[in-house]
Amino acid sequence: MEDFFISEVFPASSITDATIITSFFEENDALAVARGNRLVIYRIEDQFLQDERILELYGEILKLIPIQYSHTSQGNLLIILGDLQVCILSADQDEPTIIKTLATGTLAGTCDAPLPPIKHVLHPFAIVLQLSNSRLDVFPITSNSTLDVPFQIEIGCKRIIDFHFIGPTSKVTRLAVLTEEFNKSPTLRMIEIDSTNKTFNEDPEKNVTGLPMDTYLLIPYDPENQAIIVAFSAQQAIRVLYNNLTPKTTTATIFTTVPLITMIAMKPDFYMAIDSSRNLKLVKLGEEGNVHFIDVAKCPQPSAVAAISCNLAFIGSEKDDSKIYTIEEGTNSSSATVFDTIRATGPCLKFYQDGNRIISIFQRAFIDSALAIELKNSLKISCAGFSRVFPFVYDSKDMTCYLLSSSTETKILAQTIDGEFIDFVESGFIYCYSTIGFYQINTVNEESPKYLQITEHQIVLLSTENNSLNIISSVDFQESLIKSTLHGKTLLIATHNNLHIFDIADTLNKRTFNIPIEGGITAIALNNHYLAYATSSPNTVLILFFETNSIIRKYDFDIVVDLIFEFDKLYALDLMEKVHIIDFQNSEIDEIQNQGFNTFFSKLNNNQLLICGENPFILNKKNQYFPLTTGHNECSSFIDATFFENQLISLDSEYLSIGSLSMPKFISNSYYSEMPLIDMFYFYKRYFTVRKITANTLAVFASKKKYDKENISPFYIFKPDEKYTGYYTENDNLFLASNYRVFRFIVHAGSIDFLGEKSFGNDQSTQIKKFGTFRDYSYAQFENQIDFYTAEVSNQHGCELYQMFSLKNDKIVSFDCNNQLAAVINGGKLVIVYSFDDYMERFLPIPPYQSSVNVTSVAVSRTKIICGTENGNVLILGSVCSFNSTSSEQVVQVGFSIGEKITAITTMPNQDIMIGTEKGMVMALKRMQHHDKFQSGYDILSTKLTSIGRFKKRLQRSPKQGRYLLPGKEVYDLDLINRFYHLPTDEQEKLVKNSKMTLNDLKQYVLL
Repeated sequence: MEDFFISEVFPASSITDATIITSFFEENDALAVARGNRLVIYRIEDQFLQDERILELYGEILKLIPIQYSHTSQGNLLIILGDLQVCILSADQDEPTIIKTLATGTLAGTCDAPLPPIKHVLHPFAIVLQLSNSRLDVFPITSNSTLDVPFQIEIGCKRIIDFHFIGPTSKVTRLAVLTEEFNKSPTLRMIEIDSTNKTFNEDPEKNVTGLPMDTYLLIPYDPENQAIIVAFSAQQAIRVLYNNLTPKTTTATIFTTVPLITMIAMKPDFYMAIDSSRNLKLVKLGEEGNVHFIDVAKCPQPSAVAAISCNLAFIGSEKDDSKIYTIEEGTNSSSATVFDTIRATGPCLKFYQDGNRIISIFQRAFIDSALAIELKNSLKISCAGFSRVFPFVYDSKDMTCYLLSSSTETKILAQTIDGEFIDFVESGFIYCYSTIGFYQINTVNEESPKYLQITEHQIVLLSTENNSLNIISSVDFQESLIKSTLHGKTLLIATHNNLHIFDIADTLNKRTFNIPIEGGITAIALNNHYLAYATSSPNTVLILFFETNSIIRKYDFDIVVDLIFEFDKLYALDLMEKVHIIDFQNSEIDEIQNQGFNTFFSKLNNNQLLICGENPFILNKKNQYFPLTTGHNECSSFIDATFFENQLISLDSEYLSIGSLSMPKFISNSYYSEMPLIDMFYFYKRYFTVRKITANTLAVFASKKKYDKENISPFYIFKPDEKYTGYYTENDNLFLASNYRVFRFIVHAGSIDFLGEKSFGNDQSTQIKKFGTFRDYSYAQFENQIDFYTAEVSNQHGCELYQMFSLKNDKIVSFDCNNQLAAVINGGKLVIVYSFDDYMERFLPIPPYQSSVNVTSVAVSRTKIICGTENGNVLILGSVCSFNSTSSEQVVQVGFSIGEKITAITTMPNQDIMIGTEKGMVMALKRMQHHDKFQSGYDILSTKLTSIGRFKKRLQRSPKQGRYLLPGKEVYDLDLINRFYHLPTDEQEKLVKNSKMTLNDLKQYVLL
């Protein structure tokens, strides 16, 4: 069966929230940062951020709130997800690297209307959340810094503008609430809270009325010690003092006309503020006197602000790079300087494929990603000087052994029952010579296996009887043996210029086989019907058909060091940088390029080949190439490796390593740009990037290497306010488009020369919105139609485009196509699909799909339409026949959630679908075959395997409208399956406990 699977390529880089958790660690505070579904925790020590911890949650983080019962107790962290699931996390005080979940729950039942932006305020005894326009939820804090059952404060007003606790907080629990009233000026209310008895009281005598109509912000002044709240309007700061029975108000003119977004205390009387124009301000705020804001810097658009210390402030941003500022309070003037910058990519714009790598183009970065397989070594044993490893089970002593061979000797390591590795010597095995091949032969009808060892001058067949190892057959050679391979019970060995075949039974039975060989043999391979060998001087690969004992194919390659028959093909491994994939029955050859030297092929147990050498990698049946990595670093080279008992046994120049392999997953590298990015493409041995060089001017740059910052030169500079809209290539011609011109360039004598341009109108209806390729045509997307052109490329001057046909549609927001289908987003919520009539050369409409929310991106993949929405849903549309009608309509066949506004969807050449979001997350969607019982296995993973916070993957990926789940066929998460395979066996066993499925069944069902 085939279904859609999703995997994360790159996590969100924008910061949605941040907070300081006092005493989160035993001796340190912590800075917690939310980036999409990632929680990043830093330990604060001596004002520096240390020991970054990144935790993945199965849900997008909406809010981070610290919880601390008293100054002497440990601080915990409350996390609210976008679907209002919540959890409380705590650091283990005995082992601070462990973050544990204390409690879970949901806020969904407390609010039915659409949420306002969630606000919160903290008190040592309570947290107050605003989850609706006119109601506050009070959560008492328990003595272990968790939350008790909440109670609600309903306020009769139009809406709550702002609210804060005032002091002294050690003595009272008083909440100042600023409200917008019906048909009158805002009111400042005072509410006394009893968190123990879960009651509250609003005293009308302490209400402050008559505030300016534009009052919009409250700031408490020194809340630990003072009962003062400051209300800000456009022109005034109104201090309200609650020391007496009735509040006392004083006003001060403020010297800022731009509204403040946020304001935090660096010291009890010294504050940092940010206004809506991104001006960073500092102000001395006292019980009385002027309130004079000083602009000290331009800062990021804030999504979160936190005071790390009294002179260090963190400003997190969803739109910009986040920054840490050093804040200095001076007698005459204050200042703010950038202490550190945390880079963010900005929104994802589009995707580009370069070989096996996917390049995600963001506003401020390129992310270069490739599918890789991660090697996690669990054990390393020092054993320098060996070049081959052959693992086997020595049955008579029930030990796992590792036969190691150098150029002069053989050594065997055995693992004892307590896990210790010892030198193993058993009479019968040959130790004094190099071993070129070793095989364990298991026979169904025999209790004990046989062992076949091939050394430089001898083949020995051994078996165990009465716990004794005996040689039952051997053959000696005068010539040195250099290669061996075993297929079933047929052994092929090679000397420098001879091949020998043996059938393995109770003895070694040599076949009559003679074929003249020219040159020295460098590699051999064998299957049921064919034999292959490679030679040097000349460098050839030859394939022999057993039935006729004749050579059927001959190929000229460089020096080949290994051969293997697999997937009905012959694979030939060059000494340097190439793997040849020979489909000898169809006379076709493919090549895989890799850097560095190669040593051996090794067959894995899941239809994959491992290539050993300087840069190890894995090939699958579809010729997909997966580098081996250890985390984000390239895997160190190894000389030899083999897959044994579900583990990879690898050997390098110093160590024997035992580890496990992940499923393929994306490994990414980031390349940030100081100039905002627009696009990237490749043409005539050059990489072209489109960048913004000033606020209103774009330029195209060219370089021979990707991401080259030094050898990069301007190729073309657009006029001010001219927008780049795309490109088209045909033969040696490059067409670049702006919003009102198309330029033609041609390759000539090694350079790329400008030939001419074609102008379009510059009014709204004739401006080009997008320029691209459909089949052999270029197309230009306008406001109300899309025109398709053929380009005149036979002449050597001018830029001539001839319109062939058009697709007309009002209010075109976005467009995508493949060779047969096209999709248009019309006006935001309507997706219109067209099929192309080859005979009439025109697009024919299919009944559209109407979305309930704005569709922001669209892509066509085979017969499916992929839509991304502003609320983070991805909808896969397909055509079905309407009821009682012969026509078809578009319906949602598959839906899932990413949790962030989708800004880019692109179908890659291999039909994988790349999805990018506003906050910088990139996901890959692909079709994959799976087991018939895959669903039953995946149900266990998606309901029982949880992230930190005990959140479930199924809820994270279910498509949502507000808090409600939408129907649609499930999409499966590859990252969840990959995580399952990396769990220790005892953790895997827990998943199938109390189910009818065994662990082996589960592994079989979810294996892809």
